[in-house]
Amino acid sequence: MATRERIILCQNIRLLRQTCGYSKRQMAALCRIGTATLNKIEMESFPPLLSSAVLEHLSQHFHLPPHHFFSPLPPEFLAALAAHPPKAPVPRQK
Repeated sequence: MATRERIILCQNIRLLRQTCGYSKRQMAALCRIGTATLNKIEMESFPPLLSSAVLEHLSQHFHLPPHHFFSPLPPEFLAALAAHPPKAPVPRQK
């Protein structure tokens, strides 16, 4: 995957979390990753062993085909998402 696409993917994950008002714990629970990994993603430091399952979980939750995560998300999609965000996942208790 090209560097530009990785950066856009990372930006989109952060943007989706912020648009929906999810905490980092909630978004990490949705992706089924730890908050430390989510922090790396949001800082545009793409983890080399990131599973494609993360993209699959995001795609299902936001009803967005996986290939859309690699280009800037349309403003109208983000506006609709902000107006009616999907229910936030409940993080697992430690």
